[in-house]
This record gives sequence, structure tokens and C-alpha cells, in this order.
Amino acid sequence: MNKTIIAHTPSEMEEIGIELASILRDGMVVSLVGPLGSGKTTLSKGIAKGLL
Repeated sequence: MNKTIIAHTPSEMEEIGIELASILRDGMVVSLVGPLGSGKTTLSKGIAKGLL
């Protein structure tokens, strides 16, 4: 499944990560692809927060 989501601020990106974490299940794979500075690390931080 592919889905495009646009975040305008780093805090929005982190919130998206937290929401994404709530739907992740064992064995699921998420691929973060984008140029330098696109928010992959911020999204990853949100996912990590959401998994705690």
C-alpha cells in the first residue's frame, strides 16, 4: 500500500509517526524514502514514541 501524507512542520511529522505506530503490527515493514531533510528521522522519532 502506498499513501502520501504532507506535513508542514516537524511537529506535524512527529504526530504522523505517532499515529502510524498505532496501526503497525508485528512483521509489518515501513520504508521511508526521501531526500535529505525531508523528515524521515523526525517521522522515525514519532514512530518510536508511539511504540512506547
